[in-house]
Amino acid sequence: MAPQTWSFLRSRSRSAVIAAGVIGAALLVAGAGIAIVWSRPAPIRIAFANSLTGPSLPAGLESLIATRLAIEEVNAKGGIRGRLIELVPFDDASIAEKAHANVQAIADSPCIAVLGHYLSTASLAAGPGYKSARIPALTGTSFVDDLTRGNEYYFRAQTTSSLQGRSIAEYLRAVLKEPKVHLVHSRDRFGTSFAEGFAKAYEPALLSVSGLDIDPAGRIGPVIELPDALAGQSGPGVIVIGTGADYIAAIVKAVRRAGARAPIISAGGAGHEGYLQNFVEEPEEKQNPGFFSEKLYASPPLIFDSAGTAAQTFAATFAELAGTSPSWVAAGAYDAARILIDALGRADIRNRPESRDADREKVRAALAQINSPKALLRRQPRHSAARSSRRFPSRTLRHRSRSACPHRGSRCHRSRRRTGEGPCRLLRQPALLGSARRLYRDRHCSSQPDRCEARHLQRRFLSLDAL
Repeated sequence: MAPQTWSFLRSRSRSAVIAAGVIGAALLVAGAGIAIVWSRPAPIRIAFANSLTGPSLPAGLESLIATRLAIEEVNAKGGIRGRLIELVPFDDASIAEKAHANVQAIADSPCIAVLGHYLSTASLAAGPGYKSARIPALTGTSFVDDLTRGNEYYFRAQTTSSLQGRSIAEYLRAVLKEPKVHLVHSRDRFGTSFAEGFAKAYEPALLSVSGLDIDPAGRIGPVIELPDALAGQSGPGVIVIGTGADYIAAIVKAVRRAGARAPIISAGGAGHEGYLQNFVEEPEEKQNPGFFSEKLYASPPLIFDSAGTAAQTFAATFAELAGTSPSWVAAGAYDAARILIDALGRADIRNRPESRDADREKVRAALAQINSPKALLRRQPRHSAARSSRRFPSRTLRHRSRSACPHRGSRCHRSRRRTGEGPCRLLRQPALLGSARRLYRDRHCSSQPDRCEARHLQRRFLSLDAL
């Protein structure tokens, strides 16, 4: 090759190298800019206020696992518009005062909503603070009626204590042919609502009532008078306990130690296997297993053995993750988390420090729009589990298999639906697990037992003796 030709090509090669270097540098700068622009945004933070220590620790941990399960499901799909959800725990230690004290820390945090609490006493203590701080809260496990009254910032995905009382009364009246009942309730907002609901649905002549005081520290008063009240009767056919979960065990112990062996039906707070741990260290239980749990029943909002496909899928996933079967507590926490996630998806939040207060208000408004099951379910796919498995109040089903009801499809069944006598419409939030169709049959048939199978009606309660 001629020298001049080589020189020309060599100069062209040098220019090409320089040009390539300039282009490469530009691409690196552009790539860095793109990396900055497309970096993952800050997570959406949700406060998890629950019993992570104290007597209600098992229920609190169960709620935590179920809530994380719901959040991991949405995070695995990219979160909410590319933003992951992060759970920030706040331990109320199963104490109302601690729940109240945590409110300021939650209000000052970046969290834009609260999931909790487990205990009604804790929820009631924190509720006014959430309203004052204008931060929305949603519970899947607190029953007390007063929680959402006059507080537009607190929501529930659960039945109420008064509806629990009414449902138990309807069952005893329709199925057990109105036995004599001694109702034991706490003189707080939970127990008072429960007693009112029960009394409205039961024959006064067959009902005697004992009220127990709650001291300023949140402890139930002495139950020494209770045995005397039971001894003064000819013998109640059934003893009904209408208190929060933190008081039921003390009453059961007092009743059994007084020699009363009548069946006991408690409010839903005792409706899980872990509740039996309240009795295992008692000398009577060690000497005679079943001393306290024999003929002990509870009315939880959900029993998995009687639930639908969505609930069974959740139960299997939960058991694989936690190594133990879930109770209604896990289901309530999971439902509440899914409802809040749905609200976050519709709230159009900015998720910036300067928009925190506005974001909280948007989430509250989104939750307030879910005022019926249809409001939530119309956003679900046509054949999704949520559409066919919503839960309504008065879900007190016995721990056994299903059976058919001849009312389904009948004229009276359709009339009841038209007149609104079927599932209660008072809840501000629907839940997503279980079988609404089965629940509807239970509610309807409980008022007309002669036309329904006895086997179907007698499966309304969870027998703790069988666990």
